[in-house]
Amino acid sequence: MVASGLSPFESNEGAVQTRLSGTKQLMVSRGRRLVHTSWSNFFAVKKSIWFISKYASPPHSRGGQRGISLATEFVRAGHDAAVITSTSNHFGMFRTDEWSTIERGFIKASFEGVPILAHTTIPYGRTASAKRVISWLHFEWGLLRLPTQQLARPTHIIVSSLSLLSILNGYRLARKFQSKLVFEIRDIWPLTLQTEFGLSQKHPIVALLSAIERFGYRKSDVVVGTMPNLEEHVRSVSGSKPRVETIPLGVDDDLMRLLPRYVGPSRDSMITIVGYSGSIGRTNSLEVLLDAAMEIGPDNNLEFHFWGGGDLFEKYREAYRGQSHIHFHGHLERADLFKEVSKSHILYLATDNSRLWNYGQSLNKMLEYLVIGRPVIASYSGYPSMLNESGSGVFVPAADKESLIQEILHLSALPRHDQESLGTKGRDWVLSHRTYAHLSDLYLRILDSL
Repeated sequence: MVASGLSPFESNEGAVQTRLSGTKQLMVSRGRRLVHTSWSNFFAVKKSIWFISKYASPPHSRGGQRGISLATEFVRAGHDAAVITSTSNHFGMFRTDEWSTIERGFIKASFEGVPILAHTTIPYGRTASAKRVISWLHFEWGLLRLPTQQLARPTHIIVSSLSLLSILNGYRLARKFQSKLVFEIRDIWPLTLQTEFGLSQKHPIVALLSAIERFGYRKSDVVVGTMPNLEEHVRSVSGSKPRVETIPLGVDDDLMRLLPRYVGPSRDSMITIVGYSGSIGRTNSLEVLLDAAMEIGPDNNLEFHFWGGGDLFEKYREAYRGQSHIHFHGHLERADLFKEVSKSHILYLATDNSRLWNYGQSLNKMLEYLVIGRPVIASYSGYPSMLNESGSGVFVPAADKESLIQEILHLSALPRHDQESLGTKGRDWVLSHRTYAHLSDLYLRILDSL
């Protein structure tokens, strides 16, 4: 069991009323904790919600905590909720002292009133490997044998990709329990597979996943996407007009424990640090920033720092070893990582020119950057969100080195207090619009309407 502390988003100053997205909210006192819920949710029929995702992580993991974050807020709003996941998860941390073995290959734990059942699935090393596909199939076999007696009978089942295969079991379980079925899309497959590996629509794996994707869109009561323009994709693929809603990614409590308050970068140095945090590989499109750094050169009071590892880390580190203004730091533990990245004055991310981004981005990295509170430059040509909404940074066309250089020079020339003002604007926006207390309320309104 994990002790529950006061959430960074909550207060203990007494019952108050506030407004959230134009709807009155009730602050319900439960001991020291005040919990956001809407009047509609307060009077709604109690729900029992299963969140099924192979890559849902328990608290204190390195990522993938959307499922447990939503489920925790559902419980705080007075509903039952459970998470069903897999131990074969490159983000998840499963501490043996928190889990007990039950039956049929499952282990169980409870966090803040949310039971989690995790199937002990075949592990894999590389994300692009045959063992990862085998792991998907093994998890689906586990779902066929799910010990449902361990959980309250579901009124709603949320199946969250990836793995896309789980929508088949989700549909079976929804039929069995006469539940409403929600198909949540966090990564568009098989489109991601096609764009990253160049597979054609006729490739057997693509054809199979496409058929499953269409089935999920057509059979679900609602499709929920974390990217803002998913509806365009869903309607083109399904050939019908299923209901599509958007509930974006949010800021979980673990992230806020690491970054509980704004800490500005140093004002003492004349050097402006442009930072990047994350994987350093083929799909991260860092070449445009490295080319820009080389053209800017070492004599402009600019340094470029990269935190993270990946397939191209050693190659880049060797290639730029002699450049005094370009630094590769490798992988750090999450707590140390944010301390180091917070030394940056400007943060950067990039995507390629893939049509995948036509439907919007759903990047945890963007949320982390905004919580850190720095101006962000994103080389991105897709459907815009977050930066334009928060006013805390700028999009430049993907792979456009000259536009990137122009924005780097512009932001670095701003006075330090103006840079910080942009950064804090982003932090304020994300903590107003992307907490799971807020997002769960939006989710419950959708479930109420089914």
